[in-house]
Amino acid sequence: MHAAFFVLVCVACSIHVVDSFWFERGARHTNGRVVDIRDFGALPNASDAATAVANAAAINTAFSNLTAGDTLLVPAEFEFYTVGGLLLQDAEDVTLQINGTLNALDDFEHWPVDSQGGSFLHFLSIVNSSHITLQGPNSDPQSLSKIDGRGKKWWNAFILGTLKYKRPKLIMVVSCKNMLVQDILLHSSPSFHLDLSGVVETEVGNVTVITDRQDIRASKAVLRQKRGYATNFTGEPGLEPEDLNTDGIDPSGEDIWIHDCHILNDDDSIAVKPCANSTGRCAFSSCSQNMLIEDMVMTGGGTIQAQSKR
Repeated sequence: MHAAFFVLVCVACSIHVVDSFWFERGARHTNGRVVDIRDFGALPNASDAATAVANAAAINTAFSNLTAGDTLLVPAEFEFYTVGGLLLQDAEDVTLQINGTLNALDDFEHWPVDSQGGSFLHFLSIVNSSHITLQGPNSDPQSLSKIDGRGKKWWNAFILGTLKYKRPKLIMVVSCKNMLVQDILLHSSPSFHLDLSGVVETEVGNVTVITDRQDIRASKAVLRQKRGYATNFTGEPGLEPEDLNTDGIDPSGEDIWIHDCHILNDDDSIAVKPCANSTGRCAFSSCSQNMLIEDMVMTGGGTIQAQSKR
């Protein structure tokens, strides 16, 4: 579906329209260092668990060394395998330049878990930060520039009920302002792809979200078999596209502009979440409002969903 000039109403509040051009977004200063993750020990093109765990530690060390104006670089033509728990926190005026590929290693035993022991840590979290840019090079869409969640193994484990903890999201942005996410491919997240939780003055543009259709069909065959249906039968009752729960972009907060994105996923393309104290989504606003979503191609199970407080 090609959509133009979607104006989202405030969830559980009055109706507003965002002027998408008045607010600043992204890093204001980019004249600092270019910090290559290899400089902190990240090793490319190796997919074993030990390397993935070490790469996560190297990237987090690089994050902790960033100062205003710096650019963190994932260099082109390299693939880096890493587990989750990548965390950029309390940062300002920083650019995350993804010219190569970050692959989420689908190894549950080596993936870190939150301190409460209920969820796997999200692959990449950006928390309590401002003027942050996350972007690719805006070049050939067939290039290696992407963040790949490698979701098939996660989906199958979720379907079969063998996961010990709740699945991670690919990118989790929490309580941030003046964010810019652009020119990047997000591929096959274990669950949601881009969750903007309680953000303000944020732009998402020219982002592609894809869940691999061949992998989806394979996972659905697992689900059909679990439910006792023939694996070659596609019309069984109760099997819905959202079974894999791979939302595209889930925003909450205010003054959010999402545009020129292509979302091909297996659940809601856009799911607007409410601001509610119980969800921790109220850093800057008591209500999700002032959102403009326009010029989109969306082919998910639900095009746009607005979820109200309960």
